[in-house]
Amino acid sequence: MKVLKFGGTSLGSQEAIMKVLSILMKRINNNEKIIVVVSAFSGVTDQLIELSTLQKNGKKQDILFSIKNRHINIITSLFTQTEQENTLQQFENVFQELVNALHLDFNNPYETKKHQDYIIGFGERFSAQIITSFLNKYNINALYTDTRILIKTNEDYGFAKVKKNISYKNISEYYNKNENSIIIATGFIASTLDGFSTTLGRGGSDYTASIIGAATQADAVEIWTDVNGLMTADPNIVKSALPITQVSYRTAQCFSKYGAKVIYPPTIEPATKYDIPIYIKNTFNPELNGTLIHNKAIQSTNNIYGISTIPNVNLLTLRTVNPKQVRNTLLEIFERESFEINIIEHSVDEESINLVFISQNISASVIKIEHATRELLNHQVDNIQLLQGLSMITIIGKVSSNSTVKDIFSDNLNTYNFAVKSMVYNNELETLSIFTERKYQDQLLNDLHENLITSNEFVNT
Repeated sequence: MKVLKFGGTSLGSQEAIMKVLSILMKRINNNEKIIVVVSAFSGVTDQLIELSTLQKNGKKQDILFSIKNRHINIITSLFTQTEQENTLQQFENVFQELVNALHLDFNNPYETKKHQDYIIGFGERFSAQIITSFLNKYNINALYTDTRILIKTNEDYGFAKVKKNISYKNISEYYNKNENSIIIATGFIASTLDGFSTTLGRGGSDYTASIIGAATQADAVEIWTDVNGLMTADPNIVKSALPITQVSYRTAQCFSKYGAKVIYPPTIEPATKYDIPIYIKNTFNPELNGTLIHNKAIQSTNNIYGISTIPNVNLLTLRTVNPKQVRNTLLEIFERESFEINIIEHSVDEESINLVFISQNISASVIKIEHATRELLNHQVDNIQLLQGLSMITIIGKVSSNSTVKDIFSDNLNTYNFAVKSMVYNNELETLSIFTERKYQDQLLNDLHENLITSNEFVNT
């Protein structure tokens, strides 16, 4: 049995949806056992996020009309006039639930965030119902499944943490009860033990598929998207980027951690624990092998697997006589105080701590950080340096030290000294992150790829 997940980019248009349905019909006709996890149609989640925060009623009506019109057009394109009635009625019922939910108003920020998770999850419910109805019209025993009844989480709305024991038990029992059906499951959404809707973070449908795969002991999880798999760099920036046929779980985790958008970071953990291979495949080139992620050792002619990029990060360096203790205390404070800071990387050397983070409100974040470091740590921090709005380029593989990059630029040290603002080496993952202004990002990325990968005749088997 395999779990197939189709993301929003695979469901972006009528033609794309037909590609997905063709893949499913082929698997079903071959008598393959599958569970299908679907995201919202492309762009719909963004519209729902905007709806959940809007105050002006006029703009709400425009977005609602757009969402409704989009889904009705898809339904009328997939079904004949006589077939449409039930599917249109199902959609109308859920759409009216969305309309009613928008009339509610909350003054409490916590209740508002809870309500936003409820609103944001409607896209998956729409798409899963439509795909289920399409399969049913061909007398396929497809079962619409709202994952909120199966996957249970805590109350961290927006990025809820899965209660794995109860969720795995729910999924396993549900699958065993309905193993003769093709389960069409909503991605990204779950619920608390009290039944309130939660979401698993943007990109969380990958995680849903991995959780379902782990709970059902699936033979594989397939992540279907709009690219051919993992690449050695972003092909939109580096034209010489190469496909990666396979990587270990650990390396895939590095790619996702450092900016590769092909797979959502938490997806790897359930698959690793239960040794379930993950395939990344292209909906628009389904015959390609894509990338296999598994636990086997990878034979490569190169110690460098790839280079990932995250734009617009902030690098905070804190000088202290006790960096490890200060680092641990800081991370505890951030978690306890619920700082709206997404920490990407934290490293420690002999006299400093480096924190790499993304923050929506950098000014407020810096004030909180300074308070935490200066007041709560009893003045253990001597100096704080903040570099804002940088691009973070990370070399993934067996990188020995910071000297690697200096060696690469040995023929043109002026370029290196001018463009590279700082570097952070992660000793545990053996990755090296380089920080530069956005205007130098593309050139540095291409130079690094040429020197580390292209010129070394990268082979990955």
